Amino acid sequence: MLVMGIAPGASAGALTGILSDEGPGSYPYSSIRGESITIYGQGIYRHMSADVAIQGIAQDWITLCLAVPMLLAALMMISLSSKILFMARAGDNVIPVILIMPAIALVSLTFAVLILRAADETGLPEYRMAATINER
Repeated sequence: MLVMGIAPGASAGALTGILSDEGPGSYPYSSIRGESITIYGQGIYRHMSADVAIQGIAQDWITLCLAVPMLLAALMMISLSSKILFMARAGDNVIPVILIMPAIALVSLTFAVLILRAADETGLPEYRMAATINER
């Protein structure tokens, strides 16, 4: 399974970015235009500017704390839904399947509405564009 290879690989990559700290530490660097830039100087981000390196480490935390768990949760949900569909095809336990599927659809719809409301409140341009298209 591809997911079982991606999850540990993404975790290992993110942990490497978070935990690596070898290097001399931050130091100033003069750019081609003569501006002074602070280089991060530690870990796998040691050759990047301090601003960009911090963004890379933040992305590593997002990968480790959100992306990998969501990937594994999606794998479990797919596994669960295939078991539900198997029960429906087998003719056994059709009643639980009939009750579970609308509940899953309701939860999905609720999350979709919440995401659209949050997008509307924050004024995301993608949502504004979609709303403008739908009004025509």
